Amino acid sequence: EETREVKWTSFDASLTKPSASQCQEVISQLTDSHPYIHLYHSSPDIVYLLMSLALEIKTIKCIGIHNTKITKDVILLLSHKITNNTSLGILSISNDSINDDGVIALTQSLINNKTITGLFLSYNADITSTSAQSLAELLLYNHTLSALHLNHTNIDTDGVL
Repeated sequence: EETREVKWTSFDASLTKPSASQCQEVISQLTDSHPYIHLYHSSPDIVYLLMSLALEIKTIKCIGIHNTKITKDVILLLSHKITNNTSLGILSISNDSINDDGVIALTQSLINNKTITGLFLSYNADITSTSAQSLAELLLYNHTLSALHLNHTNIDTDGVL
């Protein structure tokens, strides 16, 4: 049995295994005092729905996606919105949520983004040295990004060099 849950705090909304209608309802109820939104244990379709709606809201400063697979296709569909977003400061995609193909697509979307200062990709075992070149290019060309977290990934010494 699936446990669908929405939790509100004074500063964020957290959704666990939400339905599409729950996502839409949360987005419609967000206020200026809820700049953070987190999604847990969901599907690529829900990621697309939630992010496409959230990236349109200027008060959202942080989107966290955890234990939820994000496919390259979803990132490519969101690419224009990610590139042109002017309010998001932190994007966190953690806990087995993204792989090398997704990272490579994401870095292309972020190269010209002017607002994201923190990209957190921790605890993603499917991030390997394959995506290291794209991440290096992101750091080279995006002068806004000041924090990139890659702890607990499988980027090895070859990827760093």
